[in-house]
Amino acid sequence: MPKLFQIVLFLTVVSFGCSKQSRIKSIEVKEVKNPVVSLNGTWKFSMTPPEEFWKTDTDFKNWSDILVPGECQMQGFAIKHDQSYAYKHDFLIPEFKEVKSS
Repeated sequence: MPKLFQIVLFLTVVSFGCSKQSRIKSIEVKEVKNPVVSLNGTWKFSMTPPEEFWKTDTDFKNWSDILVPGECQMQGFAIKHDQSYAYKHDFLIPEFKEVKSS
């Protein structure tokens, strides 16, 4: 059964950016014709996220909308080089199983 995930962009960047190719395994997605999850679209964005904002009880109504992919400053956000900020988006990730190599 698909699970609803709230994702934070910097966590995605860290997990995919730090992975090594040797760790990549083949996967098979059940009952999904195109096993690609697009991250493009309108995300919620905050230049001043509260502590532990990734928890499910956080209210994101006052967060701004931002287009992904996109550049923060070109969308009107005055980001400073040493400032943390957060993205939030909901999407479904299909269930998958590992395929064993022969």
